[in-house]
Amino acid sequence: WRHLGFHPEGFNLASMQVQPGQLGYPLRPEHVESLFWAHRTTHGGEWLRAGRDVLRSLQTLRVPCGVVCLSDVANRTREDNMESFFLSETTKYLYLLFDPDDEVYEHGRYVFTTEAHILPLDLYNLTGDQGAVE
Repeated sequence: WRHLGFHPEGFNLASMQVQPGQLGYPLRPEHVESLFWAHRTTHGGEWLRAGRDVLRSLQTLRVPCGVVCLSDVANRTREDNMESFFLSETTKYLYLLFDPDDEVYEHGRYVFTTEAHILPLDLYNLTGDQGAVE
């Protein structure tokens, strides 16, 4: 992230170069999701600092009606597009990363789907009765 300010779709670690044809950053959540899980597991401050860097970079992509993607991370070419997963996943994991009172994660009562939807593990506590949720 620090090398370019954003993660391109493809990056060669050996050459430290963006892969041809994979120059863009469509606001994908995987990096922020990894920071969230690493921080929740280790409680290390380095994950919060990395999240702060991500947040600062994302703030440079703000426009009046949202956030734009980059078609080229090297020259910061903007694309008039914001994928739905930015709101449903990327921003959710950023929020959870910086939330010190995270009821969702800390008590193990919920599970995250691959799309960052939060599902309760115990429907009894959710409904208040012993009946099945219909």
